[in-house]
Amino acid sequence: THDFLKKKFKSALWLIKSIEQRRITVYRIAKAIVDKQEEFLRRGVKYLKPMTMQDIADDIEMHESTVSRAISEKYIQTPQGMFDFKFFFLPGLSNSKGVFP
Repeated sequence: THDFLKKKFKSALWLIKSIEQRRITVYRIAKAIVDKQEEFLRRGVKYLKPMTMQDIADDIEMHESTVSRAISEKYIQTPQGMFDFKFFFLPGLSNSKGVFP
């Protein structure tokens, strides 16, 4: 019984740690988006700046795939309304002059 409970306790601690790490990652992503999209948040959609997940990944020093997984099916409440995190990331090709949808 002692070994069984010890194993289950260890498993629960791992789960709690994983959830906290994901929470911190989502927070860092949200903060990076808010920092980049300050004008949009103050003034509206007309001021939305093009950006990619790679831009945010570079800012928070994580891999782009980590950003993508962390924001999957997540939403952010802003002064302009509630948006899927993916709303902020324009699909398209990029080059040295920016992103082209």
